[in-house]
Amino acid sequence: MKTLKTVRIRSLKLTKRKYEKVAHAIDCFKESMKFLIDKCVENPIFRKVSKKGNVYYTYSSFPKIRKSFYYEWKALFPDLHTHYCHSSARITKDVLKSWNSWCFKKKKRLSNPIYKKNSMKLEECQCYLDRNYIVLVVEPRSTYYIPFTPNEFYDQLKTEKYGEITLRLNDERTVDIFIPFITEVELKEPTSLTSIDVNERSIELITISAHNVKITRVDSSEISTTHYSYSLKRKTIAKNIDNGEKYQPRVRKKLLNKYGRIERNKNKNDIHAMANIICDIVNEENSIVVMEDLTDIRDSSARQKNVTQWQKKKSKHMRRRLNRRNFKQFQTYLDYKATSPGHLVEYENPRDTSRTCLKCGKKTTCTTQIFKCSHCGYSIDRQVQVPINIAEKYLKKKLTQWEEHKDVASSVPAERQLMKMVLGELREFRDLIVRDVSQLDERYPFISFVAT
Repeated sequence: MKTLKTVRIRSLKLTKRKYEKVAHAIDCFKESMKFLIDKCVENPIFRKVSKKGNVYYTYSSFPKIRKSFYYEWKALFPDLHTHYCHSSARITKDVLKSWNSWCFKKKKRLSNPIYKKNSMKLEECQCYLDRNYIVLVVEPRSTYYIPFTPNEFYDQLKTEKYGEITLRLNDERTVDIFIPFITEVELKEPTSLTSIDVNERSIELITISAHNVKITRVDSSEISTTHYSYSLKRKTIAKNIDNGEKYQPRVRKKLLNKYGRIERNKNKNDIHAMANIICDIVNEENSIVVMEDLTDIRDSSARQKNVTQWQKKKSKHMRRRLNRRNFKQFQTYLDYKATSPGHLVEYENPRDTSRTCLKCGKKTTCTTQIFKCSHCGYSIDRQVQVPINIAEKYLKKKLTQWEEHKDVASSVPAERQLMKMVLGELREFRDLIVRDVSQLDERYPFISFVAT
């Protein structure tokens, strides 16, 4: 299994001439991006017609973008190396695909995308590593050496294989260098499964082995508190500046950027701390990690204009609360930290996991903290119910796939046997919850609270 770890290094202070050359290359890269984006938007060569006669645009091929506008690009940037057009076309493809999907979701044409980053991402032939130098090729047959001092993370993660290097310009005649190193990690043979449910003020995880089940709750209320307190600060800033007379836009932007940066950094530290706690549990139990697939989660919390009769619009306050949550950021950090030592991370569709009763298996809509089944009357804390349903759903799907494909490698049957034992232990634990909750403490370390 391949893992990607990016190291950020700051270069030494460059000479004035070399710094101007790097700044000129980044400016030309930004102009190249702007040129290709303007050329591609609503260009007939990317226009397609569906079977129903609807017109749409597709930007899935960066060689097509490069070949279509190469000669115009070369006339506009005659001094740049040819591969700058190739790198610009690759990033243009990603920008336009994202912009096109947003236009499709909003069902209207949005304003043209603008590349605002003061950085450039180049291929290995244009920007590569040579000992403690980054070699940058700006013009044909001319190279510039950017020196840097390795830090401890660089020495730990350095490998022979690395991806495309990104250079970002700083004001004090230095350059930030981002080097993604590629490492080969062997998957560890798991002995348990950990199912994780991310909530607004806590994170619940259930760890199931062949002989034991443990539910852990990690407190994440500090993140919600930070979001709320800084939203009040932004509201106060806007109110006070509206009463002033001079430099309103400049002061407003400066203050909002300042407090927004503080809020982001504080939440990043809290998320890193929570991910480290959970990774310690995963390493100790040697688990497969199963998380909810939260793709397009923000669409469900957005305001819907044409809702059906069984749907209900969320209030403005509730939408803001939900959209401020860092659920995907936490999953990204945890995925990165768990795969580094060789643990497998899987994602499961969370549909109906909070509405399915553990006793009768029927679905009941519930909007409170305690789930109460309308069919059998069984009640339980929803934050305990969801990770159990996610784990059972994943195990059933995995075992069904193995039954359909019996001719597999020799190492899989041992894993299949482990999953069967884990599923059996999970069902026994669920049955014990349904029968008598008071017996849980006699056999299982039920819930342990962990503070970040």
